[in-house]
Amino acid sequence: MSLGGFAQGLATAFSKAEDRYQDKKAREEARADAKLARAAQNAFTEKLYDRRERDAYRKELRDTYGYLQATFGTDEEGRRLSAAFLPMGASAKDVIKQYQASVKGTGIDFKSLINVSNPSGATDEYKVPKFDAIMTQLVDARYAKDGQETSGFMLPTVKLGKIPDQKEEITGLAGLGSDDAFEAMLNIDLARSETQANISYGASVEKNKAKLEVLNKLYEQEKKKAEKQIGTGIGDVPASMYNMVDRKNREFIISQLGGSVEVVDAAQQTYKLKRDGNRVNILLGFENGYRNKDDLFSTFMGSRVLSNAQVDTYNANYVGQQNNFLQETIRMQVSKQTRKSNAKLPIVYMSGFKGMDQTQAKQLRQQQERELAKLKPGMAFTPMIIDESGEYVRADAQLFKKKTRVTENNPSGILAFLPLQRVNYFQR
Repeated sequence: MSLGGFAQGLATAFSKAEDRYQDKKAREEARADAKLARAAQNAFTEKLYDRRERDAYRKELRDTYGYLQATFGTDEEGRRLSAAFLPMGASAKDVIKQYQASVKGTGIDFKSLINVSNPSGATDEYKVPKFDAIMTQLVDARYAKDGQETSGFMLPTVKLGKIPDQKEEITGLAGLGSDDAFEAMLNIDLARSETQANISYGASVEKNKAKLEVLNKLYEQEKKKAEKQIGTGIGDVPASMYNMVDRKNREFIISQLGGSVEVVDAAQQTYKLKRDGNRVNILLGFENGYRNKDDLFSTFMGSRVLSNAQVDTYNANYVGQQNNFLQETIRMQVSKQTRKSNAKLPIVYMSGFKGMDQTQAKQLRQQQERELAKLKPGMAFTPMIIDESGEYVRADAQLFKKKTRVTENNPSGILAFLPLQRVNYFQR
């Protein structure tokens, strides 16, 4: 190769190397410019995003503060509560609504479950900062750069109490009602006893105390209805209703038997029969009271419970007492007549028996008339009755007395005392 050719080749090589260097330099400069452009764009985007975030956070704080003011008020205590909850942002609404829901229907103010305190170290002259100042501090604190210091002030703190457990519903009251006020009183009193027992035992104490309070109010309402129904006052316990029934029955017996009874205790209307008196008159008094029993039963006719309680008392203390007294009188009369020498018990002919012809009937009537003629008016005796076979049968639980005169309805002049029949319940 000639010297000229070598020089030309070398120059060409240098030229190409320079071109490559310039291309590389241009590419690197382009990449640097693009990187700077991207960095600038990112910085702008980040700044724009940061501004939007701050604006959104400010709006969240403004909305929250408006809700807090509406909930707690704008007085000093309300401002303290608002300032204490404000750092929670929108979450404060959820917390407060949860507390409000937990006490719904209990009568408890949810604010009583929240305790707010001034910042630690604050004096009595501490005043809650204004909202704009609080918002600025909260925004700066959230978006401060690493290492950037933010100055500010302390806010009140809030301590949340325990949310009350869900209350059990009070049930079972509807079944206590009745169209009979007295029956409702008895039902309610039984429920009161059961509820008080649960309280004493320690079972669902709070619930049962609330239930007992409702039951006491219901009892007083039914008591007023019952007192209006019978026109007189009732004691504080249901047992007094039955005492009232007993007293009415005793008063009735005394009014019907008059001088045949002796009042033992006027206040309690207790009495005893004068068994050594005229037994016929006593039996007449019992019969008179039996005919007039509707006057007694009309007292509590509006109450199924009391009317039936009165029937029970009347059957036990009036009907039962008359029947016992009748049996006792019969035994005494039989004993008195059988002690007489050769004395025959008076015979009463009961018509309708089979096997008796007209002759037998006539003879028995004549015999009856002779026996009755020996009796003085008002004298009581126990008869013998002729049965179907013509045998003497002692009348069981019957006592007869000679009336003062013969009447059309009773031509024999005989009045029979028979056991009184028990009175049936009026209602069930």
